[in-house]
Amino acid sequence: MSVRGIAEGFELPDPSVPDIEGVIFRREQGGLFGRTRSYVALGEFSGPYGLLLALIERDELDVRRVPLAGFADEFLRYFAEIPDDRLETLSSFVSVAAQLIVLKSRALLPRPIAAAPDLVNDLDVEDEADTLRIRLLRYRVFRDAARVLGDRLMQPLWYREPPTRQLPGPKAAPVEPAVPIKSDPKRLLRAMVRIALRRKPLAALSAAPVGMKISIGERLSAIREAVRLNGVAGVDLETLLGDRQDRSFIAVTFLALLELSKRRGGVVRQDALWGPITILQGVSE
Repeated sequence: MSVRGIAEGFELPDPSVPDIEGVIFRREQGGLFGRTRSYVALGEFSGPYGLLLALIERDELDVRRVPLAGFADEFLRYFAEIPDDRLETLSSFVSVAAQLIVLKSRALLPRPIAAAPDLVNDLDVEDEADTLRIRLLRYRVFRDAARVLGDRLMQPLWYREPPTRQLPGPKAAPVEPAVPIKSDPKRLLRAMVRIALRRKPLAALSAAPVGMKISIGERLSAIREAVRLNGVAGVDLETLLGDRQDRSFIAVTFLALLELSKRRGGVVRQDALWGPITILQGVSE
């Protein structure tokens, strides 16, 4: 790895390392308790997140070649498509992505140049990369232990087989024979009369006049006939209504008058405001 000095006592690693192309996330069956797990394919590598970090910790994969932007973009696309275990998948990715950012930033940012080997031994500085590798090793131990426990849980070791002998079913409740009941029709009639007498009489319905049904066509014909009989003088609306006071008759007459005016079968005239309305003969279409 070529380096170049940027300041006194510091060196900068050469960042011109080509990124690995083709980041793909997928889901496969075979996780703990038979659940699906998330896998990542990065170049020639294909496996879970923990294995990716294990390769980086053993220096078998250069962390500087891992495209973090493409890594994050592909995960967001994959995360939008998974139907379940979204919280667990997101937490695992955030943990792995944070560790990758730490490793890659340490590999790309300037670091101090040791003046002499004995000076390096004197400095009691904790290497965060080594600490991260230790954490990954511990994570691997717990991961492998969880897989072993999951395999044992799937085997018939911690539970007993149900007995093959069939237990007798519950006894059926005894059914008593039906006893015929002797009935008297007269007693039934008297009981019905007593029940009928206890019921309150229905309220009498109030008598209301039922108006005659009048159609617009009938009133339209009546208006035309009245206009024809009166000739040039025409006929006023009050004459058409006569002594009728029911609203339905008045409304139908008014609608028929509007229909007559629409068809140009008559001329409707009102000389003054609130004055009488006169219907004269017109020219039919």
